[in-house]
Amino acid sequence: MTCICLFNPQGLANTAWAFKTAGHALPALFATGIRASTARIGQFNPQNLANTASALTTAGRALLRLSEAVSDATTSTKGRFYPQEFANTT
Repeated sequence: MTCICLFNPQGLANTAWAFKTAGHALPALFATGIRASTARIGQFNPQNLANTASALTTAGRALLRLSEAVSDATTSTKGRFYPQEFANTT
């Protein structure tokens, strides 16, 4: 099994989306994904950011550090977003 800490940005965003879709919150795996995502947030493209933001909102998690990182990255890359991607971050 591959360590989530080795996932690329798309893999991390897809994993966050999968947690949201499945309605499950495996705390240890989710926490590892949060740390990995926070460390690589600057590498996320608009779609990765939108999927991650949507997953965090839907999961109802108070994940301040990742939420702030997504917000900062979104602000610095908002000119590259399609309107729907940007809408998904709010």
